[in-house]
Amino acid sequence: GPGRRTPARPHPDKDSPMSDTTRYTIERRHAPHVDPRWAEALLLELRLQGVAGARIGAVLAEVDAHVVDSGETAQEAFGDPVAYARSLDLPEDPAQSSSSIGRTVAASAVQTVGMLGVLWSLRPALDGGALVVPAGMLLVLVAALAGFVGLWRAGDRVLRAALAHPVLTVLGNMVVTAALVAVAVTLRAPVASLTAVPALVAAAVALVVGTVWGLREQGSGDPVVDPLDDAPHARTDRTGRWGVLLLPAVTVVLGTITVLVR
Repeated sequence: GPGRRTPARPHPDKDSPMSDTTRYTIERRHAPHVDPRWAEALLLELRLQGVAGARIGAVLAEVDAHVVDSGETAQEAFGDPVAYARSLDLPEDPAQSSSSIGRTVAASAVQTVGMLGVLWSLRPALDGGALVVPAGMLLVLVAALAGFVGLWRAGDRVLRAALAHPVLTVLGNMVVTAALVAVAVTLRAPVASLTAVPALVAAAVALVVGTVWGLREQGSGDPVVDPLDDAPHARTDRTGRWGVLLLPAVTVVLGTITVLVR
């Protein structure tokens, strides 16, 4: 009507490459009139709080509707997206609870132990010898399990730190990985000796169990959906499933190389 302000519309931003069609897919789908960077920060904070996907979709839709009706930007109307998300005080969804996260982390831990066990025991099993466990290998395994426990206990803080300092996070991961490799290579003193074939079988079972478990946990995921969508399950995010299948794929590739270079 007369005097009504023109609704905010999506437009390219020199500081935000709108030509990137993958990063802001969810934000553009549920809040097309909102700055995707603002919507992304809101979505991530709500996810870290364990809010259900349907509630997140409703929040994004409400923000988008207000932006269209008022002509204000989301920043002008609601302020900082993280502070706004916290002010909503939305309940935690049971599917996003610490116990659910713990199951997902546990599945990844079982997968990792299985992968390491297969790669470490494959060559001795093929040679008909024993699996000699050096101190470095044992320390790497303990460090990996400790990392999973730490991720489970402080996952939200770890994710917040990673999002706030992505470059430092990548560098830190590189340093930790290099240190673990150095430990595995340096500490060769044997601490145990196992029969290789049973160890290989047990490790393979652990890898399969961890993969199936991880796929089941991913299958019970909670995508962000539009509250007015009549078929909210028509769109599924396969990224998590591909992540679960990555370790078995890596195990197959490295195991094949081990067999071929005997």
